[in-house]
Amino acid sequence: MNKFLKKTFFFITTVIFSIQIISVAYIKTDFFYGILKYPGFEIYSALNKSKLKSTKKILILGDSVGYQLFPDDNEYCISLATNQALGIPGNYFLLKNYLNAGNSIESLIIIYRPYSFINNLNNKLTYHYFLKPFYNDEYNQYFTKKLLKQIKKIPNKNYLVIPSIKATSWSPSFSINKKIIFELTDEFENTNNEKPYNYLSPISVQYLNMIKDLSIKYNFNIKLLPPPISVNKKIKLDSFQNETKETNLTEEFKYYTKNLNYIDSKYFEDEIHLKNKEDINYHAIKINKLIFE
Repeated sequence: MNKFLKKTFFFITTVIFSIQIISVAYIKTDFFYGILKYPGFEIYSALNKSKLKSTKKILILGDSVGYQLFPDDNEYCISLATNQALGIPGNYFLLKNYLNAGNSIESLIIIYRPYSFINNLNNKLTYHYFLKPFYNDEYNQYFTKKLLKQIKKIPNKNYLVIPSIKATSWSPSFSINKKIIFELTDEFENTNNEKPYNYLSPISVQYLNMIKDLSIKYNFNIKLLPPPISVNKKIKLDSFQNETKETNLTEEFKYYTKNLNYIDSKYFEDEIHLKNKEDINYHAIKINKLIFE
């Protein structure tokens, strides 16, 4: 009986250990991504890439439309564009990685839809796209009090140290009040009794200012560029400009608003992402010209 229990214990331990090893391999490689669509996997790819040495002097960050336009590097630029769900803080961490790897840049390009700045890390994708890749000892040092206060509301964060939990598409349910639906899959709220905002969340403002600080420290310029936007998603320009005054990037946002490009909704598959490869290539070329303008 004793021998049986030992064998059973050994078998169970081996299975659990094997599951964890497989889970680690799963979230560290893109082998299964095309089949299983692991949520937020593109962020892990960008994280790995952000730590590599590069001689390119232009770094691109961006939301999913930025990624659609610049999914790969080109002759002059390295692209770490991913998804709006990691928020401006996640993009700040990618930038920090790139600089900490000993790379230097002359220009940082941020390709973001106006509505992507509203992410205050309080939507239903935050667990997969922000907590899973960034809630760990490597990045906690860059968490501000404002950010910590926000993610404190999300339960079961400590489970993320378990690879098999991290590798699943499961996430805890938590209440989202005062919903503002602005993307097909994302829900946002303002529950901190903060100054109302329509476009730039408090966390976005804070980390944009931190990105500006890095630009001063490492001597690079910043260009904020809007991707093409559906005419059905026009912003209230005065409101947007007033909110940008909370940042240290008022001049960069002037360039952003100057180049807002509204096009017919027929060119979009979901009012957000461009439909055809020809349109994607056309607008990528247009933005590429702005990068070097």
